[in-house]
Amino acid sequence: MLNEKRVIHMTKMAVFEEEHGRDMQIAMQYTRRDYVFTRCLLSAVVGTLIFVAAYGLTFAVFFYLHADDIRMEDLITAVVAGALLYVLFLFLRIRLTVLHARKEYDSSRDNLREYKKGIGKLLRMYASEERLKSPSEFKASLENDTAY
Repeated sequence: MLNEKRVIHMTKMAVFEEEHGRDMQIAMQYTRRDYVFTRCLLSAVVGTLIFVAAYGLTFAVFFYLHADDIRMEDLITAVVAGALLYVLFLFLRIRLTVLHARKEYDSSRDNLREYKKGIGKLLRMYASEERLKSPSEFKASLENDTAY
């Protein structure tokens, strides 16, 4: 015989898992430190590629427009300014990535905790049902159980 409360709880858990399953994978697969580090590393690589492309394009356009007026001091100034801009850009990008990754991981961990509470409640429901059965009813339920 099916317990109606248990079925309702299992349905709620299935909906929760459907909505937050991918989010919970983060907390199940990584520690917070590893997740943040991985995201920062990826952000640094992508940020570097974006900066090089943008700065290279800007430098190429400037060189094309002022090819006859460029001096060595101008090139050195452009390279130093580019390096300073790169350091500032990368610092800000990584800082924002750390904040976002921590928030994302904490949300994932909270969802996983909520899911584990649901599992615990479901296990307590099963245990209380088994305690209420007599030994003969318990044996009959095991013989008639067609789960999976």
